[in-house]
Amino acid sequence: MTAAYEYDAALAYFMYRWKYIGEQRLSATAAKLLLNVDICIKNADIVLATPLHWQRQLRRGFNQSEDLLRALCGLRSSLEPTPKKIAKLSRHKATKAQARATRSERLENLSGAFTIQGNVSGCSVAIVDDVCTTGATGNAMARVLLDAGASEVHLYCLARTPSR
Repeated sequence: MTAAYEYDAALAYFMYRWKYIGEQRLSATAAKLLLNVDICIKNADIVLATPLHWQRQLRRGFNQSEDLLRALCGLRSSLEPTPKKIAKLSRHKATKAQARATRSERLENLSGAFTIQGNVSGCSVAIVDDVCTTGATGNAMARVLLDAGASEVHLYCLARTPSR
């Protein structure tokens, strides 16, 4: 897992406005913040965004990780996947919000939450997300991808909560 920044009060305010107030224009700012610290997503055959369950995406109106990936692709054309390497990660299980859950609740919450469509055999996969708190979501996605034959999985986040 690679994170551009440590999650602090300024980023908490940014995330609140982006995710919960719905200021989608901040997706471009988030992408620029990632690129400002030279986070390099290299050698990835497939680049995916962390999916939201369709019900949460409907309530929120957008998926911030998809918007972040779209903005990154707009700034770095090398991130765009080629047509023969298209895969889709889905969150088919509606889980409770992770924001206030403990680590054990997050792990239980995410059991069986993700599926992959497409062939990832032998592929290096990069996943883009906004915040990594405990790593439970990233681990659950990586497990599904590795079980489907991916050779490696890397998670790239805008921020990581500090270790306690």
